[in-house]
Amino acid sequence: MSKPIGAIAEGVLAKADREGRRDRARVVEAWLRVAGPEVARHSMGAVLREGEFLVYVDGHAWANELSAMAESFRVALEEEVGKGLVRSLRFTVSKRVAERDRIETEEKTRRETYRVDRVEPVPLTARELAAIEESARAIADPALREAAVRVAVMGLEREKGLAARRGRQTG
Repeated sequence: MSKPIGAIAEGVLAKADREGRRDRARVVEAWLRVAGPEVARHSMGAVLREGEFLVYVDGHAWANELSAMAESFRVALEEEVGKGLVRSLRFTVSKRVAERDRIETEEKTRRETYRVDRVEPVPLTARELAAIEESARAIADPALREAAVRVAVMGLEREKGLAARRGRQTG
């Protein structure tokens, strides 16, 4: 009687992966789903050794809290990856997780700080435009004068746009 191709493939993969890297990868991937985004942000699945899944966390409070929930996580992992693969979970504090969180926070702050702030410009009145042109008359070079007027107009229109947006936000 011949074996199904899936069973043969599983046997070949199991022989090729004597260190259990495939199982570890499956459990780590499942951990991210089972833990949920908030817990996953404070943890990192690391080692699966002889049925014990070691999870690094970024602080003692997380280690204590998650340890109290270890059996629930184990059952959920078992549903994801199969029975017997994860027999216990251990949570331990790691500076690597805290460092990863710090780097991600810095990246998010950097992205938010340097993102382009789109402002709808508000056109200048004829009086404002005349005042800018009057100020620019002191510039002798016509091309430079025109550029100065253009930059001043763009800057003031943006400032008026920002003021209008602030007025809408507070109004």
